[in-house]
Amino acid sequence: MSNSNLLEKTMDMALQLPIIERLQLVERLVASVEHDITTLQRVAQGSHWGERLVSLIESLDLSDWEEMDIDDPVQWVEHIRKQDEARLKPFWDGDK
Repeated sequence: MSNSNLLEKTMDMALQLPIIERLQLVERLVASVEHDITTLQRVAQGSHWGERLVSLIESLDLSDWEEMDIDDPVQWVEHIRKQDEARLKPFWDGDK
């Protein structure tokens, strides 16, 4: 049986239902369509996560990073670690 014949037969049967049962049928159909649409939207959104990530990164204000005067990032990280070590040493030694 083709989909159009099945639809016609289903519609004929649905129209014979009392009004309350037809309303319940409509509610169930709408709920199932909402569920399918939500699922499709999630799939569509999930398929382009890379584009969303790139757009998020491009929307960030990175001007502070660009203005930093860093010639060698490895030396900069080592310098920051030494500063933290000096600041935390009294706590590690139990002096504070």
